[in-house]
Amino acid sequence: MEFQYVTIAVSDLEHSRAFYEDILGFKPNLASERWQSYEIEGNAGFGINEDANTKRVHCSDIINFSLLDIDSLWEKVRDHVRVEIPPQVMPWGT
Repeated sequence: MEFQYVTIAVSDLEHSRAFYEDILGFKPNLASERWQSYEIEGNAGFGINEDANTKRVHCSDIINFSLLDIDSLWEKVRDHVRVEIPPQVMPWGT
């Protein structure tokens, strides 16, 4: 079994689109009034779905990315997100 698609609930679709598209560089794919999907590398898909009543719980949504240059990504995102744990080497890998 492998993941086919992951959708994350967001409270503000336009604000979230700006983050994923303008900051992370995700390419928009299909969309509807309250939902946006993105073209991503690999076999799984990714999307965001607006739910104005979404309440965040500490560490409830965790997304891990694989990339070659974490320092460049960190520079792009650190002023645009609330950081729980900054990039660091962990016992199980980086």
